[in-house]
Amino acid sequence: MRLLLGKWAEIRHSVSVRIKVRVHPGSSRNRVGGRYGEGVLVVRVTAPALDGRANRAVEDALTEAFGVGHGSVRLLSGARARTKVFEVDGADSAVLAALIEG
Repeated sequence: MRLLLGKWAEIRHSVSVRIKVRVHPGSSRNRVGGRYGEGVLVVRVTAPALDGRANRAVEDALTEAFGVGHGSVRLLSGARARTKVFEVDGADSAVLAALIEG
């Protein structure tokens, strides 16, 4: 089963959500929320974009924001880009909608 949630996310098998994320590494604080362009979720992290540190920090931030376990968030694409796609198992689509609206 697959349900599209606008251009920014889709629910797969009713428990997994793929999310487009725009990362701002080196920010003054960690924050998940807001929209970049056409519905891409903004994630700000204090970690630098060096040796995958920002990617790990984004995984941690998404884990906390969605209240899921650490193994539930995976980077699918964009490891070296600012716009990435993550998959979150057990994510609540209502939480995603609230985060994307800021």
